[in-house]
Amino acid sequence: MAGLAAACVAVSSVRAAAPAPKFGFGPTQTVAEVSWDGWLDEVGVADVTGDGVADIVGVKFFDGDPSATRPLVILAGNGKGGFKNVSSQVFVGAVPRTQHARRLIFADFNGDGRLDFFIADHGNDNPPFDGFANTLVLSAPGGKLVDASANLPRAADYTHSAAVGDVNGDGAIDIFAGNLWEGWDGGTVVPPEILLNDGSGHFRVLADALPPDLTVDALHYDGSALVDVSGDGRPDLVLAGSPSTPDRLFLNDGGGHFQELAGALPPKPFGPDAEGLDVAPIDLNRDGHTDLLMALTKNNPFYGGRWIQVLVNNGDGTFRDETQTRLPQSDNLLDWPYALRVGDLDRDGKPDLAVATAGGSPALYLNRGDGTFAPLHLARPPYATLDLADVNRDGRLDIVSALAGNQGGTDTYAVNLQNAPAKAKPHPKPKCVKRRHHRCRS
Repeated sequence: MAGLAAACVAVSSVRAAAPAPKFGFGPTQTVAEVSWDGWLDEVGVADVTGDGVADIVGVKFFDGDPSATRPLVILAGNGKGGFKNVSSQVFVGAVPRTQHARRLIFADFNGDGRLDFFIADHGNDNPPFDGFANTLVLSAPGGKLVDASANLPRAADYTHSAAVGDVNGDGAIDIFAGNLWEGWDGGTVVPPEILLNDGSGHFRVLADALPPDLTVDALHYDGSALVDVSGDGRPDLVLAGSPSTPDRLFLNDGGGHFQELAGALPPKPFGPDAEGLDVAPIDLNRDGHTDLLMALTKNNPFYGGRWIQVLVNNGDGTFRDETQTRLPQSDNLLDWPYALRVGDLDRDGKPDLAVATAGGSPALYLNRGDGTFAPLHLARPPYATLDLADVNRDGRLDIVSALAGNQGGTDTYAVNLQNAPAKAKPHPKPKCVKRRHHRCRS
């Protein structure tokens, strides 16, 4: 029949693919509860068991008893966002104990390719401020950990901050111990120090590494960072000052000895009452020069208020304050900022910011792409104590947070997993309508 075309007509049912969800995080999901005494102070997330999966380390404190100590908490990740308390199984020997853990830092100190960690511990935070031994945990064979605190040079000091970097260019990660001089109360008189690593995780004090006024005076610097701000490949030392003490920057001579670059840092917000607490490197304007974020609070009222100062590198190691245009803020009495966490949350290649706080909720900020920040509000925000890490191995940073229980109560560890984009649905196979006397060919 001439009127019948010897052909197949393909008919497709067109369906619109479901739109991918906008960037964001899921609800706060409890992943572990740990019933140990003492207050939870800080959480850090890193692969400390060497299996390629992020783990959680929690550190504790309690200032009511000057002789009391608290064990570390190690939660092993399963790569799917779940965690298991392995604190009593992962250590070769006894679980290390802290008195007042102030700062937790991860680095490969013994050169075996696995992350170790250092805990700055200043001891009981009451007169006479006798200090306490810092803690060093090194990796051991079989995914184990070992308390290597005996590899540090001193039994007790008042280490309020810490920073790590290869200060003398020998390939080993060294430590800046931000000790506070507490001699006027009859306490420790150990000054800030550079601790040189021999490459195996054994440390010694580098003599004359710091200027004399840092080692003999009673100036307080409560936050610190080792970061190359001059562009010569050597980590320099940035110190965040306590009230009436300006922030300072010291350039590294390449051998681990530091000299001040006068006037490098602009004045602090909150005036002479400002208390610097943390320093974080960041490249805001993508010019290859390291910029800085400084976390501050007030001394009056004591540790009341929060300010994140944004300092942009002029290209020569000096900085200008661009807080007003990049992260505008106003005077406040918000919960004080405990730590700054920088990471690319939305995978746009630009650094974003999370601020762990001492209570309430943390502050989250997305980089608009030009180095300015917009607040990120979550319907169910994480807890105030937090860190950022990819805990389910999907290539996206998640939020790990913790809520401290009351003294002797239960600490709650939780995750907010980042939303994954919806998978594109495959196009449906074309349908074929068969004409009379003709075979349908698809």
